[in-house]
Amino acid sequence: MSGSSHGKTTVEQRALWYIQTLEPTCAAYNSAMALELHFSVEIPLLKKAVRSAVADHEILRSAFRSNSLGEIYRCRLDQPSELPCLEVSSSTLRGDELYNLVSAVSKRPFKLDRESPFRAVLFPGKPDADVLLIVVHHIVADGYSHILIAEEILQRYASLAQFGQIRQGAARPEPKGIAERQQTYLASARAQEDRAHWRRELAGLSSYLELPIDLPQPPTYQYEGAEVPLELGLDLLDMIDGAATAAGVTTFTYLLAVYQVLLYKLSSQRDFVLGYTVSSRRGTLGRDAIGFFSSVLPLRSRIDPGHGFEEVLQETWTRLRRGIKHRAYPHALLPWPAELTRDIRRPGPVTASFAYTDFAESGPLATVLAPGRRVEISGLAVSSPGMPHQHGQFEIVWDLYRGPTFAQGQLKYNTSLFTQETAQRFSQEYTALLHAALAGNLSTPLAELPSVRPASSECQTMPA
Repeated sequence: MSGSSHGKTTVEQRALWYIQTLEPTCAAYNSAMALELHFSVEIPLLKKAVRSAVADHEILRSAFRSNSLGEIYRCRLDQPSELPCLEVSSSTLRGDELYNLVSAVSKRPFKLDRESPFRAVLFPGKPDADVLLIVVHHIVADGYSHILIAEEILQRYASLAQFGQIRQGAARPEPKGIAERQQTYLASARAQEDRAHWRRELAGLSSYLELPIDLPQPPTYQYEGAEVPLELGLDLLDMIDGAATAAGVTTFTYLLAVYQVLLYKLSSQRDFVLGYTVSSRRGTLGRDAIGFFSSVLPLRSRIDPGHGFEEVLQETWTRLRRGIKHRAYPHALLPWPAELTRDIRRPGPVTASFAYTDFAESGPLATVLAPGRRVEISGLAVSSPGMPHQHGQFEIVWDLYRGPTFAQGQLKYNTSLFTQETAQRFSQEYTALLHAALAGNLSTPLAELPSVRPASSECQTMPA
């Protein structure tokens, strides 16, 4: 096995490596995208396009290993047998087999110490389109990077089909020195200031978010899950844009504040922490680069039952602005609240998370995230059947995204804790709260809002 070039790793990459090592079957950090290819696919050309894209991005042909000192490093895979290429499934898709077959492949765990964290599989045989599945481990790519990788493969295929070669300049920029810059930052006074902020922010937190669950809690946390759709739409988000602007906050803040109201209704807790996803991309290079540029920051929610939604909204805005100033500090190194007992049944202090991504200016392929919508990339017509992925990272996750012509989302839930019926109820309640906030019906004290219970009549509450 090769690995001739050793590279430093970031704190976030090391954290993901440890999770995968401790849980070898974990697929919670597999990011999957399925594309229906509405053209006659020439498999040799697609294989060449995939291989060339991987070859041009060292991060996609890297393994992650530890040395005798316990240090995690990244090494380059150089041997042809080690480099990933397009796999062609021998199974012919029929009827409803697409979801089950593609989902099973997308959940195949990566062996990060011996194989590339990238996988591409072609499923032929669908009547009007072959299906290309691209799976990337989160250790090397965030969600936006996944779009860039897929777009690059399609562009290279089109170039090969039209010109017989891949044109120069097809590769995206690959940023260098990220791990080194992070080390320099962690040794700086600024990092100590950031850590001190998070220590103050989490001080006094003594209990986890205790959601009412349907199923007996496993003795250790299980990285498994599923999702249910969240009913959104551009019209609804346009109204939220207006309400947020009128309140002097962002759309992200508005959506997150409503999420906090829901969690309060679910748990009846006045003090809890949830997570929200932020990006660390900067400038032109950061915008176009393939890599891992996202992090989850904690948001301390202190709910006064006598307050209405407006107070929650403004408090959320204040805490978000404060937290964003200190977002450079790695999530994996955040100080553990001294009063919070560690519990292996939980994914960490953050058990519920929220993500909102606006792909409005991210190019045509972002539009394909809307299931069934066809777009053209370099003259190639593609669409997406939608592919659930990244389940089980937290107990529940609200994942909302918006494209140039669509808006949608999912509630991702841990299937060892909640049933699908309960998840659907939570999803519907969130949408109802959004409409109630827009209508001004959340101005009454939050204590007067009815609670939300799981579908099971014998629901349980997680012990602290």
